[in-house]
Amino acid sequence: MIRKSLLALAVLLIPARAQMQSSLLTATGQEVNAAIVSPGTVECIGGTPLIPPPNPFTWCSPETTAVHLRNQIGHAIYQNLAGTAMDMFNGQNEVVNNCNLDGNMKGNCWGTFHWTIAGEGTWNGVWFGEFDLQTFNVRYTAAGYGEGGTLEGMQMMYDAVYSGQPVGSFIVRVLLPKPAVRLGVTGPQNGTNYKVGDSFTLTITAPGYPNKTVSVMQNGVGPTQLGVTDAQGNWTVSGTWTAKDIGSYTQIWYVGGIAATPRLTFGITA
Repeated sequence: MIRKSLLALAVLLIPARAQMQSSLLTATGQEVNAAIVSPGTVECIGGTPLIPPPNPFTWCSPETTAVHLRNQIGHAIYQNLAGTAMDMFNGQNEVVNNCNLDGNMKGNCWGTFHWTIAGEGTWNGVWFGEFDLQTFNVRYTAAGYGEGGTLEGMQMMYDAVYSGQPVGSFIVRVLLPKPAVRLGVTGPQNGTNYKVGDSFTLTITAPGYPNKTVSVMQNGVGPTQLGVTDAQGNWTVSGTWTAKDIGSYTQIWYVGGIAATPRLTFGITA
């Protein structure tokens, strides 16, 4: 599909090992519970609510045997970020908290989150974990998806641990969506059989792969670098086939060494 003359201009060959690059990004850092913006509701089984509570995690009188917290809303912020995904998590997280705890403030908690990253998009998802709010030993997991901007279509998995301190440590893993390639052709085509004189536009769509090399392996040769994605992970090339392009082609396109889908198979005739 890409003209032989265009391929001849590409002199940078991507090593075969580049095809094994991972599409998994990671980030680490510290999580800080910055504020409670809505207290939600607290049910004290066998006891009575303390209003106002003497501290952020003592809501019920001592004789309470179980505590049910619903729809508390808090804000969390993140510091000392590091890793390949660090820019994807530099923002304030709004978290909805629900808990079923025993009289010693131990039990299970769960909820949702809406994590806004300026200039990138938003993470939305759910979380759950085991909490001991007397000693502040906490372990929880979150899973979410990216929406808008450069986060669109991404998936994330988040694990956090608090060990008796109000600041927890976390690791988050981001699975990038697989790059996609699309071939559009204008002319008297028949399936994947095209004609000399047909015009084509090939588009690479790869959210999460900004400024990455675009390369192609054609008929088992290459991969050969042809360009670089833009800040949104997109790349496009257009042209018109000539008699020099007559032949059969099988192409695998790569973005940053990650194979795009689908594999292209087509022919060009006079």
